[in-house]
Amino acid sequence: MAEFAARGAGRIYFDQPECDAMVPVAQQIVGAVRDGDAGPMLDLLAQAAQVGGVQWRFVLIVTLAAMVPDDLPPRRLLAWMDRDPL
Repeated sequence: MAEFAARGAGRIYFDQPECDAMVPVAQQIVGAVRDGDAGPMLDLLAQAAQVGGVQWRFVLIVTLAAMVPDDLPPRRLLAWMDRDPL
């Protein structure tokens, strides 16, 4: 299970083997969402539960959040959903 601890300036640090192991599953979830393909989602969530252990939901959320660039506005991050070009 990932160990989480607050250290200085409100930052959270954690031992990340579960998050590292979750990256391939998270990438597949991102691909399915962007392709509009809900079909594999239940299987991918089951894989996430196996990979992430007891706190798999938290591990998945942290992993997905870590994969999002923080230097772009939400409009740019979600632009793939628009049919209109930016």
